[in-house]
Amino acid sequence: MTKAKKFILTVVVPTYNRSNILKKTLQIFIKNKNPNICFLVLNNNSKDGTIDLIKKLIKKDKRIILKSHKKNIGAANNFRYGLLKSKTPYVCLVSDDDLLKGKYFDYCIEIFQKNRDVGIIHHEYGKIITSKIKNYKVFDAGSESSINVFNHSSIIAGLAFRRSLINFKKYPTDKKLVYSYMSQVLNITKKYRYAKILNSAFFPSRKRKNFKGLIEDGYKIQMRPYDYGI
Repeated sequence: MTKAKKFILTVVVPTYNRSNILKKTLQIFIKNKNPNICFLVLNNNSKDGTIDLIKKLIKKDKRIILKSHKKNIGAANNFRYGLLKSKTPYVCLVSDDDLLKGKYFDYCIEIFQKNRDVGIIHHEYGKIITSKIKNYKVFDAGSESSINVFNHSSIIAGLAFRRSLINFKKYPTDKKLVYSYMSQVLNITKKYRYAKILNSAFFPSRKRKNFKGLIEDGYKIQMRPYDYGI
């Protein structure tokens, strides 16, 4: 799918019937002109003009790769598919409806390359933390990394993996398990460290008065079970 010799990081963008929002978010993503980054858009059988939108953007930026499923395979399996088909050393999952502030993708590459024992990267969704020491913080492998990344990884936007550490044999395929990727988060942090980016973050594109409103909105739009499939 992606060309490992050319690209270092694959940004996986799963999407379903959100062309109006995707038009805004994807164009923010590709403002990063790093030639080592590609953007794999996974169209989950949308019916709203998503394909036409992506084809237009591909003409402007050849780093965009489109894969359209013939049927809706569910959000969880679309995440899994993106991780599976990304052949680059590093892969980052994003949401089609979240805005990005900062050079998040560049920091992912920098952190992975400078820290061979870091297996997962994430951040605090909707929050940029200033730091005079570093642009990111690295936690010890084991419980410290597991606890810290678990606290944030229910928000998938920005979750990045060292691709070689993903165990697809132990990756659940039940489409109802929205957070099936968590199996990889906990497995990887047993032996590898977690790095949290401090000066770049993803933010919700839809404004809500409170977090509860954002969650309730997710139930309706994404058709998630009320237990989120955990």
